Amino acid sequence: MNFALDKYREANQVFSIGGYQFPSKTMEIPDGYTYDTYTAYRACSWGWATWADRWNKVDWDVSDFKEFVQDEEAVNAFNQGGIDLSQSLKDQMNGRIDSWAIRFCYGHFRAESYCVYPTRTLVRNIGLDSSGVHCGVDPTRDHDIFDEDWHPSELCPVVKPDMEIAKRFAMAFDPRRFVTKSYFFELMKNPRNLTARIITFLKIRWTISSRMAKRK
Repeated sequence: MNFALDKYREANQVFSIGGYQFPSKTMEIPDGYTYDTYTAYRACSWGWATWADRWNKVDWDVSDFKEFVQDEEAVNAFNQGGIDLSQSLKDQMNGRIDSWAIRFCYGHFRAESYCVYPTRTLVRNIGLDSSGVHCGVDPTRDHDIFDEDWHPSELCPVVKPDMEIAKRFAMAFDPRRFVTKSYFFELMKNPRNLTARIITFLKIRWTISSRMAKRK
C-alpha cells in the first residue's frame, strides 16, 4: 500500500488506495487483465489509505445533497460504483446510518477520482464471523483462502475504470444477485444480520422500481 501511495501521489485522479478485494466467487477479474491493481468508482473502507490533500477535499456535510438527489444523471453516475451508493447516502443524510465511508465515496465522485484496488485481497475482514459492528455473516465477502505472501507489483496506470471490471465490481454490490438458498442459509445463523440485509434489499428494489416507473 505504501508503494501505491508513492506511485499515485501526484495523480490527482486517484483519491485513495484500497486493500480489500472480493473473493472470486463474488467478483472475478477478467482473463487477460495484466495488472495487479485496477481503478474503481467506489472507495474501500476495509483497509485503505489516502493523502491529506485528498482527504481535505471531502465535503463531510454533503452540502449539495438536495441538488444531487434531484439530478438523476448525477445519481446514476454515482451508482456506477454500486446500486446501493445513492440509497446509502440518503440514509446517511436522513440520520438512519452514521457512515464516514459513504461520504468518502461521495467525495471520490465529486472529485471525479478513483480508488485503486488490488486484484487479490491484501486484507481479511475478521468481523464477517458476526462479531463485527457494521457487518455480520456474509458469504459473498468472506475469503476461504487468503494468501498473505502475495503483493502487487504491476500497478495499473491512472485511467478510467475498465468497463468490464467496473461492471463486475458494481454487481458485487447488487443484492438481487445474491438471493440464493445458500446465501440465506448463512444469514439465518445471525437473525440481526438477516433483518438488516432484507431491509437494504427492499430499499434498493424500491429505488429501482421508482426509477423505472419515472421513465415510462
